[in-house]
Amino acid sequence: MGGEERNAERAGYERLYKLCATTTATAIELNWFYHPGITEGDCHLFGDEFRHGIKVLRKTVGDELNLIDGKGTYYTGVIREIQKDNCRFDILKTWKEPAKEYSIHIALAPTKNQERLEWFVEKSIEMGIDAISFIKCQHAERSKVKQERIDRIAISALKQSGRATLPIISPLIDFTAFIETDSSIDKFIAYV
Repeated sequence: MGGEERNAERAGYERLYKLCATTTATAIELNWFYHPGITEGDCHLFGDEFRHGIKVLRKTVGDELNLIDGKGTYYTGVIREIQKDNCRFDILKTWKEPAKEYSIHIALAPTKNQERLEWFVEKSIEMGIDAISFIKCQHAERSKVKQERIDRIAISALKQSGRATLPIISPLIDFTAFIETDSSIDKFIAYV
């Protein structure tokens, strides 16, 4: 990454922190709730996100929620009603994540150790990866990826990092098929 790209990314994050400062705290200090359907007008929080907000954090009617949709938008809402297995909220404010001038797509062969793969997914999302593809190589040690678990880790990392865009995580694909379908201009291969 060149100096201009670093400066552009830094400026983007500075804008994000200024936007977050107008709510209750900076992005890192907020408890983010992931709600992928919020853009369709669904103002209910349910499942694990509901349990975390209401049972763990003990949010009540009138408390603010900070939400992300995984598509690049932040939301601030206020809890209107709490039911047995969900809560309804009203959206007070929305804002977009600053756009990046570049995109990073990493393709990797899954390692034998599942924990290393999960750690890689978590840390790469926290650093701002835009897409991850799992490729099946000739000498790969693993031929399956636990996609649901990887998706849960990705959502957790997204909330922890305070980003609003969930990276595209592609299922396992053959190496040659990946090279043929990837339309990136610049392609680099790291070999150890």
